[in-house]
Amino acid sequence: MRNGSWSAAARLGIAHTTIGDTLFRQAILTPAEVLRSYSQYNETSFNQFIVSDAARLGVPRAMAPADARTLLLALTSNTGAGVDAFRFDGIGRFDAAKGGYGGTVAVFAGSGGPESQIEIVGGGAKATAGFEGVTLNADALNAMGASRLMLGGLQYVTYGPGGRIVMFGTGTNSLTLRQGAVLSAPEVFLLADATNTDNASHLVIEQGAAIRTLGKGRAAYDSADGFFYAGTAGNLVAVSNGVLSMLPGLPSVDLVGNRSLQIGTCTVAPCAGQAELYSEGTIALSTPDRFVLDDSVRYGTRNLTLAVQGINVGDSAALADAAARNTLPSGLVLNQSVLDRLLRGDTRYGAPALETLQLNASGGLRFFGSASLDTIDPATGKSTLARLVLGTPAIYGAGAAGDVATIRTGHLIWTGSTVAPGAAVTGGAGTGSGTLAIEAGTVEFGYGPGAQAEGASDDARLGATHRQ
Repeated sequence: MRNGSWSAAARLGIAHTTIGDTLFRQAILTPAEVLRSYSQYNETSFNQFIVSDAARLGVPRAMAPADARTLLLALTSNTGAGVDAFRFDGIGRFDAAKGGYGGTVAVFAGSGGPESQIEIVGGGAKATAGFEGVTLNADALNAMGASRLMLGGLQYVTYGPGGRIVMFGTGTNSLTLRQGAVLSAPEVFLLADATNTDNASHLVIEQGAAIRTLGKGRAAYDSADGFFYAGTAGNLVAVSNGVLSMLPGLPSVDLVGNRSLQIGTCTVAPCAGQAELYSEGTIALSTPDRFVLDDSVRYGTRNLTLAVQGINVGDSAALADAAARNTLPSGLVLNQSVLDRLLRGDTRYGAPALETLQLNASGGLRFFGSASLDTIDPATGKSTLARLVLGTPAIYGAGAAGDVATIRTGHLIWTGSTVAPGAAVTGGAGTGSGTLAIEAGTVEFGYGPGAQAEGASDDARLGATHRQ
C-alpha cells in the first residue's frame, strides 16, 4: 500500500488452540513507524504504565513481565503416600528477570477439615507414625530454589488503594516442622489457620528443627519495596533476608483452647538438639493464641518481631496475684529476664546482631505493679538496640499509687495500631494507679488510627534527650 502498509488475507483465531475463523478476511498490517505517524497519544510500554499508575495510587507496582510467578501445590491428605507425597528431582527456575520479583512455592493441604495438616521432615526421614496429613521432605522443598517458601497458605496483594498490604489466605489447619528438618531459602513463611474454629490449629517448630536463610540471597520483595504484612487470626512464622513490617494481628478466634504457636517444644519423643531460626533480615512470630517459646531456642537476625494478642509485663508474684484474682488476660508474659534473652540473640553461622525489637500487641501492653523493660547496657550506658518498636493501641497499668512502670531505651517508636484496644478488665490493668515512665534518647509517636498517647495510669511521664 502507498503508506507502507500491507494488505493480506488472514483468519483470526486463538494461538495454540483449534479456535479460529473458518473464512478468511482482509487484514491490513502497518509498520510501527507508520502507525506512530498517525498517533495522537503518548506511547507507553506496559512496564512504564504499571510504574506510573502505582506512583499515582501511592502503592507498589503491579505484577510485571519480569516477575517470576507462584507455583501452588494443593496436596491431598490421607493418600497413604507418606514422605513420597511430593518429590523433586529437577531444576527450579524461580529467578526473575532484571528488576523483577523472584518466584514462590506455596503449599497447602486438604480442604479445611481435621485432616488438613502438614508435617515437614528431614532428608531420609519417614512420615510420623499415625500422622494422617501430608508429609513433605524439607530437602525437596529447598532444592526447588524458590525465592520464597510459603507453607500452609498463600500470600496475595490486591492491587489498588490497599495495594501495600500483603494478605495471607488460609489453606492448612496445622503445620509441624519436625526435628531434623532444615528449611532454607531467601524467605520462609509457615502458616496454620483453621477456618473452622472447631478444628485444632497448631503451628509447631520442634526441638531440633531449623529455618536458615543466611547466604540465600534477596527475598522476592519486602517492606523496602513498600509492602506491609497483614496480621492474621492464625499462627504465623516468617524468617526472611528482607525487612518485614508486620501489622498487629487479629483477635483470637480460639473458643476451646485448641490453637497455638509452639517453638522449641518436644512433641514426639525422643528429642535432641535445639530449634534454630537464623536470617539476615527479619524473624517474625505472630499469634493471637497460646504462645510457647522454649528457653533453648537459638535465633539470630537484625529485626525480631513478636506479634501477639496482648503482652503482660510484671514479675512472677504480681502476675500470679492477678491470675488468682482472675484479672490476668491471656498474652505473652514479659519481664526483664525474658527481654534480656530476646536482646542477646545469637550471631552463630554469621547471623547479624539484633538491631530492632518490635512488640506488637493488638489488645494492649499491660503492666502489673512496678515493672520495667530496659534495653540499656549498664556497662556502656547505651541501648543494645537501635530501635524498640511498640505496635499497640494502648498501654494499661495495674498497680498502687507508688508503683512505677518503666520503659527505658535509646530510640522508642510507638506506632499505634489500626485495631481497637482490648477493654480494661475490672480490677485489672487499665484501672490502676501509679506512674508510666518512658525514658529514651528519642521518643517517636506514630499516627495510625487507634494510636493512644497514654493508657490507664494516673500519671504518664516521658523523658527524651533528643527532639524528633
